[in-house]
Amino acid sequence: LCLFCYASSFSCFVHNGISLRPFVGSVKKFCTRGVEIVAGLSVGVFCVQRLAVASADTLSRRGVRFALSQLLPVAGSALTDGIETVYACGKSLCGKMGVVCVLVLLAMFVFPCVLGFVLVTIFSLLSSVGQGLSVPLLSDFFIDVKDTFAMMTCFAVCSLVVLSAALLLLT
Repeated sequence: LCLFCYASSFSCFVHNGISLRPFVGSVKKFCTRGVEIVAGLSVGVFCVQRLAVASADTLSRRGVRFALSQLLPVAGSALTDGIETVYACGKSLCGKMGVVCVLVLLAMFVFPCVLGFVLVTIFSLLSSVGQGLSVPLLSDFFIDVKDTFAMMTCFAVCSLVVLSAALLLLT
């Protein structure tokens, strides 16, 4: 998709008579909005799934605690305390692993996201310079390239949000 956008921007720059800007702009907006919607829905589904799993975990833990206390009246309370301790330790370990995984994921995505923001800013400034120098063809080319980098940055940020939410909610 990005190669298509770059090729159409370059063809509009080289052949002024051929203009695919409206079509490419629509494709970029459609893809960007689609990725944003999919990212939002994914995070929503992860949250609902996490709530369902948390409810089932709580219910099963209470069921095991009740069964142990009824079947083994004397030793049942000690066993349920031991199970609760193991559960709390496991939950703490999972939470720490989730945070470590998200930090690793953030380290992987920070460079592409920052680079995308920097390139969008640079091409915005270049298009402003092109407009100031009254070179609309060059200015339009820089706007097209800026929009493509903005779309790529949006994809990277949405991927980071979905993956980090998934990791945090699943751990």
